[in-house]
Amino acid sequence: MNSSASNSRRRSSALALALCIAAIVCAGALPARAAECPASEVEFTPYIAPTYAAVFDTVAGTRHAAFDLPRAWILVHHPGALGGTFVRARDSYDVIGVAAGTHVQVFVKLDASGTISTDGCGGTGCWGSLRGRLSDGVHSAEQTATATIFAAQTVPVDVSVELPLELVAGQSNWLEVELMGYRAPGGSHVVDGSGTWRFTNVPPGAVVVSCQGYVDPVTPALPASWGAVKALYR
Repeated sequence: MNSSASNSRRRSSALALALCIAAIVCAGALPARAAECPASEVEFTPYIAPTYAAVFDTVAGTRHAAFDLPRAWILVHHPGALGGTFVRARDSYDVIGVAAGTHVQVFVKLDASGTISTDGCGGTGCWGSLRGRLSDGVHSAEQTATATIFAAQTVPVDVSVELPLELVAGQSNWLEVELMGYRAPGGSHVVDGSGTWRFTNVPPGAVVVSCQGYVDPVTPALPASWGAVKALYR
């Protein structure tokens, strides 16, 4: 292949990706709930874009990132390219149905599944990975599923991550849910994954809610404000 033409394509792809990221940043800069809710983030390495959206879905080049905070759902598609594709869905959670100031010990669990595939790979570094990660800003837990594939093949993968979480009733309790797809420098592997997270060990009568509209059990309606959904249970 002509090196000049190849370099031109790479520059064009990089510019297109940069323009897509710029559009994401502009769209996410309308902070309807920014005063209350933390910003989520998507990363198409090396570009990072924050967004205050509760529901987000974008394609930049051949990369795909999406999440739905009210439904506790996340998705990532990473093509056979260098760098990684990250989705970091962030929200603030609270527990209602108990007295303000009560410390409630729960667990949050992320279950994700997907595939790692290639049209063929020779040499070293022929692998791709799907990683799930949970963090409350102090503690974190993660799991990575990796598939080494040489011949043209698609391999199913799963990750399951659990993190103990202390919720203080009446306070904002920050949580980040991350799903990432990436491949080794020597590979050409496509990584797809999607998953959901949920809270367990919630005491009887207590309900977990969030700034962006999550209610446990998950409901499809997005409330007008965090205070409004809390008021429903007072």
